[in-house]
Amino acid sequence: MTPPTTGKGRATARKEASAHAPRRPHDLWRRAPSALVVTTLALADRAVTRNAEWTRRPFPAEALPAWKAVNGEHPPPECYQHRNGLSAMVGRERWADGTRRWHVSLRFGNPGVSGRVPSWDELVDALHALRPGVPFVIGVPPRSWWMNVHPDVLHAWETRDQGLINEWRQNAEAAHAIGVNRDR
Repeated sequence: MTPPTTGKGRATARKEASAHAPRRPHDLWRRAPSALVVTTLALADRAVTRNAEWTRRPFPAEALPAWKAVNGEHPPPECYQHRNGLSAMVGRERWADGTRRWHVSLRFGNPGVSGRVPSWDELVDALHALRPGVPFVIGVPPRSWWMNVHPDVLHAWETRDQGLINEWRQNAEAAHAIGVNRDR
């Protein structure tokens, strides 16, 4: 897939995209289903995702004051609606160590009314479609640390835990070596 350009020449855009590409075949991330055509342009802390199955929606105006109280002038997450009823909020958030990492909140239907927790496949497909190539984790903190505004929402955070990422890669290599997951 040729990366789209943003005022740069195609060769420059391709070179920049390949700088972040995996170096070995077993490092390739699972591709989105062929029905999903996804291209992503990195724009500082933002991302513009084009996907035929996801439509961008405005950030809820009633939530903006709470967002700004916690995050200052940092832009709020981007909101997306999938044609199957899933909704996602995708944004880069400031961590206690000063870094910014991707956080995806995903729900199905109307939270607390007609909603439900997304299935594993829905979560995985959404993460790969909305932020391809980003390794995510799902946290399970002690209950005393929970913040559950909407009971039907799952959260995934970008991980930079190199030990975990290396473990995933080694597991993938072993799976490929014994003939498991050949479709990925």
